[in-house]
Amino acid sequence: METLRKKLDELKQKKIIDKIIYCNNEEGFDLYEKYFNLKSKNAYAKNGQQLLTSLKGFENIKTRYVYQTDIDIFFRTGFGDFYKEFIKYKESKALTGCLSILKNKSEDPLYGKRVEVRSSFIDIEQLNKILPLKNTINNEGQFELPWHRALDKYIEENKNQSIRFSNENIGFMHIENKDKEKDGNNMNIISAIFNSNFFNPNSNNDNINFTKVENTYRIPKDEVIIFSRGRNTPVEKIKRMLDSLKRQNYQNFSLVYFDDNSNTKTKEYLYMLSQYDSWCKSHMYFIESIERNGGLKNLDLATNELILNNNQIIINLDDDDALLAEDAIETIKSYFDEGYDVTIGNLFRTDKPFKKYSIVDFKKSGERDGDNIWLHPKCFRRILFNYIGDFLKDENGNYIESMPDYAMMLPIFEFAKKPKFIKKCLYYFEPSNANINKLDEYKEKNIEETKNYLFNKAKKLFSKPIISVIGDANIDENSDKFKFAEKLGKALIDKGYRIKTGGLNGVMKAVFKGGRKSENYMFGDLIAILPGNKKNISEFADIEIATGKDIMRGEDVVDADAVISIGGGTGTLNEISIAWAKFKLILASTEFDGWSKELANKKIDSRIRYVDIEKDCVYGFKSIEECIELLEKYIHIYKREYHGIK
Repeated sequence: METLRKKLDELKQKKIIDKIIYCNNEEGFDLYEKYFNLKSKNAYAKNGQQLLTSLKGFENIKTRYVYQTDIDIFFRTGFGDFYKEFIKYKESKALTGCLSILKNKSEDPLYGKRVEVRSSFIDIEQLNKILPLKNTINNEGQFELPWHRALDKYIEENKNQSIRFSNENIGFMHIENKDKEKDGNNMNIISAIFNSNFFNPNSNNDNINFTKVENTYRIPKDEVIIFSRGRNTPVEKIKRMLDSLKRQNYQNFSLVYFDDNSNTKTKEYLYMLSQYDSWCKSHMYFIESIERNGGLKNLDLATNELILNNNQIIINLDDDDALLAEDAIETIKSYFDEGYDVTIGNLFRTDKPFKKYSIVDFKKSGERDGDNIWLHPKCFRRILFNYIGDFLKDENGNYIESMPDYAMMLPIFEFAKKPKFIKKCLYYFEPSNANINKLDEYKEKNIEETKNYLFNKAKKLFSKPIISVIGDANIDENSDKFKFAEKLGKALIDKGYRIKTGGLNGVMKAVFKGGRKSENYMFGDLIAILPGNKKNISEFADIEIATGKDIMRGEDVVDADAVISIGGGTGTLNEISIAWAKFKLILASTEFDGWSKELANKKIDSRIRYVDIEKDCVYGFKSIEECIELLEKYIHIYKREYHGIK
């Protein structure tokens, strides 16, 4: 409540709100006699809706007309449209008038519809003339009807007293509680999207409640996405950043820009650019947050809601920096065209103009104080962001502020297959006063603590080998096979391994379920490689990679330090074949029917995969203990890398 009061006071100081009325639900019940000619000491109606608060609000209005609305309503309107709609309502002489919901075509207004409590005009003078309204009280002392449903009784007998408009130029949309409460953040997400040029209003036509459908957002389709964000950045620096993008030789990209609830000057500058600058209109997707999120939270939102193609290249560009070379994007893209999946560097730093940067290795950089994996511009294929897991947040579940580059790049580099440090100087890096002040603030909170938290977490998680477990997708959860796989999952996590599967049911679900039961389990241990484009499929997975590859995802599933197979049909056979061709250690259960049993203790073909392993084959095992024994015996030997068909 205190947070709400503080926000309201801020809005009042900014003259967005004229007056705040706090309702004490312990007094003022005499209003019920005026409105219903009944007495009650209950502030809510039977259905749980506020009653006393609304009536007190009406009593404090000194004008004839009031527009009453919930705070979870969003409006689409042009300049002057709201006033025009009010004039039409006033001329109708109706007691209540409702704005249109989102429409793609204007139609004649309708009379006699029910009162729209979420958002509507009320003629207070007319309302007072028809009081008291018909209502009843139940045995618990509650009114059977909230005020607007009691007013409906009057409307039923006087149809011309209610008007509902249908206008393509102005409309409202309501956010349901289920959408506001998701992740504790969804209201801000929807607000940002609805107020941006990402939102496709026609996707919600004829719906009073916000409904996310396939075309709700205008998703950027370009292969290259520039992601930028800022808060209160001086407009001259934003202009410098935009000018550097406008000068690029390669222009087939989209700019996704998040304004992190900036001051009015910065916000209005960005909004005007998004609406009237020809380059920005064709390239920039501008999102205006209604509250401060922080850089990592905005990036998380962008990659989960807007930048959805796994093959898209995300180039991070701070809005107070700029690209130096006119071929910067062209250069970066050329490396991705060659097969690299992550690039960083190189940059000119204004406070260290003669500093030369290099990087020792991309893997296990936390063991070298992070190396230089923070270097700008940070660029990666979108699919790698899926592997970040919970690295963007601290142990309390809050987004990390003091070391965002390491929080982002530590997991990305660990899962990258072909990273690249670009020696050419592409980026102009100027530490802002805001960041300098932020560093001073974080020093007090012990910035080393955050670094150590991230590095220790990376060391603990990424030192674990990944074991791919494959097998039947359709088995009964009470079957011996399911129970065997579940015990195997627990045993693998107990022994310090991570588990990767195809993310569906059967053996895949069982090993994850068992893995969760281990005392050694930590978030990030369970990785699901999904066949479709949707997440939230695997019940027990920590990290879900939505590949969209269907059965062709097999190569990604077996991209691990070893492969364990239980039962299985043609999908499992395909994965075993790929694992064999890519020189993987393969262990197969002999206890259950399927391709695992058929291929156990056999070579898949006559090729010599390892000259120093005479009896190389698909190793069969009967028990979980034997499986773990074979795994620990051979996992450090099977290290040959696959470099394509020769």
